[in-house]
This record gives sequence, structure tokens and C-alpha cells, in this order.
Amino acid sequence: MKRVLVIGTESSGSTMLTRTLAHAMGLMDYDTWTGHTGIKKKEGEVYHLSLPTGTPSKFPNLREILPNYDKAVIIVRDNTISRISKQRRWNKDIIQAHEENLTARSMLVYTMVKADSYIFSYETFMFLGYPYLRLLYKWLGIKSDYCPKIEDGNIKYLT
Repeated sequence: MKRVLVIGTESSGSTMLTRTLAHAMGLMDYDTWTGHTGIKKKEGEVYHLSLPTGTPSKFPNLREILPNYDKAVIIVRDNTISRISKQRRWNKDIIQAHEENLTARSMLVYTMVKADSYIFSYETFMFLGYPYLRLLYKWLGIKSDYCPKIEDGNIKYLT
């Protein structure tokens, strides 16, 4: 059974990627599952972790979480867009958004060092689409041609 952790800052695309992997692994339908937590079945497990998580914002203990997963997919998004999204979606002021991103950054670096990890870029996925996603599937050993409809969420922050 494959156990995959998807981890990224708030507004990084981590929910979209979690839903995509769960669908590709045959765990859940992309269109019917929110992807906000995790899904575990005999075929595998995908768990979604935003940094921070919850309201009020909390940072999880990665020393306890990482050993439970075979692979960690770190999703990254343009830092400025991520910060603006945090301000708009979660009503965080610029200082809080910036401080949370700094903490999240150190936790993502920790994940890179401590886990069998793969960096997945939101912007690269928006540009290259399925051929880029296929590289992640190959790394995870997933046999699927599934690709969600690609809608670039960055456009609303740039126009």
C-alpha cells in the first residue's frame, strides 16, 4: 500500500494535488471529494497537510507525521501569490501571512531532508499540464492518465 503525504503552504495548490493523486490511485473521485484531510483504503493512502492548518492557524509536528508516509510530495507556488491568497482567502494581515510562510518554509525544508520527497510546482503544472504530472505519477509508481481540468488560479492575482 502506497502512503503519500501532500504538503505545502496554504494556498499552494495542495488540495488540488491531493484530490488528483487520490483519483489517480483509485481512492476517491476528484469531483466528489474535497481533499481537505486524507483518504485511506487498502489500495493506498493520500494525506493533505497545509502549513499552517486550521483556525486558528496551527503548525503540525512533522517529526510525528513524516514516519507514517512512504513518500512526501511538496507542492510549491509563487510565494507572493501564496501570500496574497492567504490575505484574501483567510483574512490574514501581511505580517501574519509572511511569518507563517517563513515557518512553513522551514518545515518544507525539514521535509525535504527527512523524507523521500518530490518537489511539485503549481506554476509548472499550470504551464506543462499532464506531461509534468506524469513525472510525479512515475516517481510514485502510479499508473494513470488522469489529469484534472487545469484552471490557473494565479490569473486573478495578476490582473
